[in-house]
Amino acid sequence: MAERNNDGTYLKLPVKRYAARTIRETAEGRYWKAYKAPSLLNQVSQVTCVDFADVYPYALAATSSARVTVYNSTTRRVQKTFTRFKDIAYSGVLRSDGRAMVVGGQMGAVQLFDMSSRSILRKFTLHTRAVRAVRFSPQNYTQLCSGSDDGTVRVWDVSAGACTRRHDGHTDYVRSIEGHPTSTDTWASGSYDHTVRLWDGRDNSAGGAGMKLDHGAPVEDIAWLPGGSLLVSVGGQDVCVWDILGGGKLLQRLRCHQKTIMTAFIAPDGGPPPVLDDAMLANGGGGYARSAMARTAPRLLTGSLDGHVKVHELDTFTVTHSAKYPGPVLALALSPDANALAVGTANKLLSIRRRTKPREQLDA
Repeated sequence: MAERNNDGTYLKLPVKRYAARTIRETAEGRYWKAYKAPSLLNQVSQVTCVDFADVYPYALAATSSARVTVYNSTTRRVQKTFTRFKDIAYSGVLRSDGRAMVVGGQMGAVQLFDMSSRSILRKFTLHTRAVRAVRFSPQNYTQLCSGSDDGTVRVWDVSAGACTRRHDGHTDYVRSIEGHPTSTDTWASGSYDHTVRLWDGRDNSAGGAGMKLDHGAPVEDIAWLPGGSLLVSVGGQDVCVWDILGGGKLLQRLRCHQKTIMTAFIAPDGGPPPVLDDAMLANGGGGYARSAMARTAPRLLTGSLDGHVKVHELDTFTVTHSAKYPGPVLALALSPDANALAVGTANKLLSIRRRTKPREQLDA
């Protein structure tokens, strides 16, 4: 800007400066922003699955093309690489004790590996098309479940090396599988036929299909909430929360992403530690402080092709934090100690973020 002088010249005026806009930062925002110093690790292709072991040092398995790479989640260095695949590998997940890993494949094989020797312990080949989802049973090391593009869900007995249960009912690709947190016989599967189905191994009728839920779009991923009474399904731009104990009632339908949601992850204790107010502390917590559940902060994390990872609290399922990544998000996972966040993208990147201050120090 300038002001004209009487002699025809212009005088330069000082630029008016305004105070910087202040943004109120919440405790939740500060907590998630503490995941800093991301390591962006180049992979051979898009990263379709990331999974942490449940025991220290919380090994991280990342599946990309015909390779599964296992990292130390603390140092972010490669520990092992599995390349004994003749085709594309899918859904490489670690057993909870970190001593075995199961992987699906493009040709329909389900392979079980020993983590120390990298040898193949079991290979199941009854699926006729690609196996995109495999999981260990949360309660039983000797039981696996797989979902395939052939529309079937199969339960495998590792000890016997055989299929113990085949579930038919989906009419399109099965892309997600999750075992119930407390019931060995119950599995949930999500499919591109827009449905989530619950399978009960104790039910011999109709292949054991106990419940059918209509998501309204191709289902990309599913996740059980702690306790197993609620189930989350994602696909399209929607996040659906289902009350399983209430007969499959739809509790919430959330739309918080601009593109297809590809992955959902439940962190049983992933958020900032709850803080008791003075009244509760004066009353000895009123039983609150003595409850283990009250001291946890479960969170739902969703990742989308819009490149965002969003964090939802589980009371009202509102978004409490959002982070942008340098590519479409295909997979994500939070380590059991909530100190490492892994995200896989479609542009061949694996992001591993670690907290600057370990979460256990926040609880002290």
